[in-house]
Amino acid sequence: KTCNDALEKLGGFVSGTDNHLFLLNTLKTFGLTGLEAQIMLEEIGITTNKNMIHGDTLSPSETSGLRIGFAAATTRGCSKEDAEMIANIIWDCLFKRYPTEKLKSRVLDITNRWDKVSNLTYKNG
Repeated sequence: KTCNDALEKLGGFVSGTDNHLFLLNTLKTFGLTGLEAQIMLEEIGITTNKNMIHGDTLSPSETSGLRIGFAAATTRGCSKEDAEMIANIIWDCLFKRYPTEKLKSRVLDITNRWDKVSNLTYKNG
């Protein structure tokens, strides 16, 4: 929700959410297909999925949107502050088109503080 709200404040067209998933209309917000945005974000270390949005006019192989979720990130220690920083990185990548290496570094600054998969343990109850 924090990332959703931060992207909305920046001018993004997002679907509101009460859970860890939301949709970002990349075509309306950035002039990019969901596939183009997914590839750009993947290059800097942010995993998303192209996703059709309500009334989508593009094919399922391109889409007008992205699905963004934070379940894995929060499991590893992503805070609200991190989610807001990630929203700004997404914006800087897709809207401002900042250099890839600079954005990769910002992503790593955040994710290097989180628990690695090998450090996670299942807590019952």
